Amino acid sequence: MIASLSAVKRSLDQVRALNAYAASKDQTFEAKDGGDVAKKVPGMVVMHGLLGAMAFALSDDNKKGHRAVFEAVLRHLKDPAINDATARKATDVATWFEELTKADSMQLRVTTAEVLAYLTFFRRFAKNSKEDGDGR
Repeated sequence: MIASLSAVKRSLDQVRALNAYAASKDQTFEAKDGGDVAKKVPGMVVMHGLLGAMAFALSDDNKKGHRAVFEAVLRHLKDPAINDATARKATDVATWFEELTKADSMQLRVTTAEVLAYLTFFRRFAKNSKEDGDGR
């Protein structure tokens, strides 16, 4: 007998890939200058930390593309298979940022690692309006 898909235990990479694909399906992620933000955010997280990258995204209204990337990340973290502690109470990127500032350093590291793992897939699928879809 073949098990149903809902009964099959998916790996974390499968969850990440599926969530990244779904998040990028009908949305574009571009910066004010037309640059592709989905490819820039992972580097920002590595260079400035998750809080620093989020602070940049929340800094003004011209960062809508950056905020959209973090909204996709937040949806991923809320997935029952991921269930990140910092994302549970968050209703948007700003409240998630507040939850992250209250978390202990170990939780911040765990969340950052998951964000970077997810963004590995997300940056491949997400596109700006000028791309034809392969995300490279």
